Amino acid sequence: MAAHLEEAASRHEYRTLYQTLKRLSGKARPINDNIRKTDGIFVRSSLERLERWKEFSEELYNHEPPQGLLADPPRIDTPTTTIPADEPTIEQVKTAMQPLRNGKAPGADHVTAEAIKAGGNVLLRRLHALLQTIWRTEQIPPTWRKAIMVPIHKKGDNSECKNHRGISLLAIVGKVLMRTIQSSL
Repeated sequence: MAAHLEEAASRHEYRTLYQTLKRLSGKARPINDNIRKTDGIFVRSSLERLERWKEFSEELYNHEPPQGLLADPPRIDTPTTTIPADEPTIEQVKTAMQPLRNGKAPGADHVTAEAIKAGGNVLLRRLHALLQTIWRTEQIPPTWRKAIMVPIHKKGDNSECKNHRGISLLAIVGKVLMRTIQSSL
C-alpha cells in the first residue's frame, strides 16, 4: 500500500493519493442533519432544514452595499473594442470540453464531465449544434442558470450554519458554453 501511495505522489496524482489516505484513515465525516435555527433549536424536518439553509444563505449573500463607496465613482474612458459575434466552431467546443475535470459532481442538469467526454465525436457534433442554437436564439436553458449550493463543514459546531462554506454545483454543459464564449473574446 505504501508503494502505491508513493507511486501516486511521484506521478502527481493527488486525487488518488488523497482518496487512498481517506479510505485508510477510516474516518468518514457523516452528513449532519442536525442544523440549528437562529434561536438555537434544532430543525425537525427536511423542509425546515432547507428553509434554514435558504435563510442563512440569504443573510450571507443578500445585503446592501456599504454607503458611500459607490456614491461618486471615477469616470473612466473605456476603449471601444470589437468582439466577434461568430457562432462557435466545432473546434472551439472541442477545446472547451478538454479541461473538464472528471470526478466532480454534476449541476442541476445531472450531466457529468465523464459522460460528455465518453460521448466522443457524436456528442461533440450534437453539443456543437446545441450551442449554435443557443448562440442564435440567445436563450440559455434554465437548468444551466441554476447553481446547487452544497454546504461543506469547515470547523467548529457542525450544527451551526456559520461553520460551513458553500460550493456551487454548476451545469457542466453550461461550463462548456462559457468556455466557448470565453475563447472568442
